[in-house]
Amino acid sequence: MKKTDWKQEAASLFFRQGKSLVEIADLTGVSRKTLSFYLQTLPGYTEERERRKQENRRKRKEYQREISEAMSE
Repeated sequence: MKKTDWKQEAASLFFRQGKSLVEIADLTGVSRKTLSFYLQTLPGYTEERERRKQENRRKRKEYQREISEAMSE
């Protein structure tokens, strides 16, 4: 992979495919720290990060509700 190719690949993996930094690091061979610094410079990063946080919160609440219901049966 060329020196700058990983940047395009990382952006695509993060924004289009929804991959995590760990997954992108494994696929590109670039450190999580470097990926994080780079992705933070891109427009839309903050919004995408917040969207993922909200989705994770929703999933966590749903999971907790399912566990609670299963334990009360």
